[in-house]
Amino acid sequence: EAYFAQSEQLPTRFQLSFGKSSTPGVAEHWRAGGVMLQHMPKASPLAASGEGTGDLLAADDLLEGDASENWNRVNILLDTVEEIELIGPQVPPNDLLLRLFHEEVPRVFDVQPVKFGCTCSEERVRQSLSIYSARDIKTMTTDEGRVTADCQFCGTHYDLDPESVGFEAKDNNGE
Repeated sequence: EAYFAQSEQLPTRFQLSFGKSSTPGVAEHWRAGGVMLQHMPKASPLAASGEGTGDLLAADDLLEGDASENWNRVNILLDTVEEIELIGPQVPPNDLLLRLFHEEVPRVFDVQPVKFGCTCSEERVRQSLSIYSARDIKTMTTDEGRVTADCQFCGTHYDLDPESVGFEAKDNNGE
């Protein structure tokens, strides 16, 4: 929530829960569930009607008047959800959303499995370093004579030969 407030400047709220499910006839297993509310920026009437590009919005435009009142109302509704409703399985997610927000006409998207994925690769690291000269690469070279990089998303560590990176890099044939 703090990330969305500070970085994205979008009012966002999460209600999350987890626990062991002990449904009769089914082996006990962990379940998790949650709801994410996010106040979407309003669109210009011209942009919404397709009549033009509209004006850019300032941060102050996000929650004024009815928007602020609506945001407060949906937050009060979210506060009524119980942990057992989030982890079910007695209350399916679609039913929970309709129970909470039926007046808002919620959109329900197809179920997607949650899986970890990172698009980093040695090739992408090399590409990002391709803008630097040999002199710049030398300043990035460690005392051990290597250029290193760490993916901030998945933590993969890359250890590269300094002569193989930068726009003056030698190719694989040593040329």
